[in-house]
Amino acid sequence: MNSDKSKLKILVVDDSSENRLMFTHFLQDVPVEIDEISTGYGAIEACRREEYDYIFLDMLMPGLDGIRVMDNIKAMNLTHAPVIYAFTAAASIHEMDQYSSKGFAGMVPKPFTRETLRMALKFAE
Repeated sequence: MNSDKSKLKILVVDDSSENRLMFTHFLQDVPVEIDEISTGYGAIEACRREEYDYIFLDMLMPGLDGIRVMDNIKAMNLTHAPVIYAFTAAASIHEMDQYSSKGFAGMVPKPFTRETLRMALKFAE
């Protein structure tokens, strides 16, 4: 976990600046520290530098897609394994099974709401 034990450290990876902004806005009153990255390559580099408690990983990004980013993060054998959610607009049963088989903790569908994010972080009211 990060150095400030009272805050969860979150990495949100999405090529959409609007989604990243909305994600941060929805959690502004929750004790979290959020890093925003717009590319899969950036996410891999961020995981080399920081320990994250949660990663929300967009599945359809240019360059590296979310599954390839997940594979790279898993290959790093991090001492602190983050909880990683697939962040996607494609929310079919087949995709949920595919993400689960790759090691994702779950899927957060887009468009997302404050409640879906809080439930993923165990802050459901």
